[in-house]
Amino acid sequence: MAIIENGEEPVDSEDSPHSRRSSPPPDSAPKDPSPSTNELSNGTSDMLAAVITQKLLGNRLFVEHRYEESIQQYVKALSLCPPFDHECAVLYANMSACHAKLGNWQECFDTASKALEIDSIYEKARLRRATAGENLGTLASLETAVDGIPLLVLRMT
Repeated sequence: MAIIENGEEPVDSEDSPHSRRSSPPPDSAPKDPSPSTNELSNGTSDMLAAVITQKLLGNRLFVEHRYEESIQQYVKALSLCPPFDHECAVLYANMSACHAKLGNWQECFDTASKALEIDSIYEKARLRRATAGENLGTLASLETAVDGIPLLVLRMT
């Protein structure tokens, strides 16, 4: 094979038996501008990857007892999370855990309740809401906190 002056090898022609082209020539028909299912799922998976990245950063901050910063990361992750995705429930429950560590019992109760709006049988969120209700000590918070306890007991058996 000859070398061209600039150092590149010449490209074999299409009809040569040693052609480098392994696929047929591109279709000349115009491409449909709407995104394919694969492109849509890639966009969703990219979004969920960003959510998970933010959540993991929040988790690391939680382990370091940096609860306010952890909450901020969970809020960022929530802004990227598809509504009513289970991951949103996890993020709210994680925020609830941060508020519990900070002694912010009303916020703990509220964020656990948001998690339960998304996933009504999420055990961690139920337990955090029950703990917050106990610490708040109001009748309404206690009633709300214990309304799912029979469901938890049934699920554990």
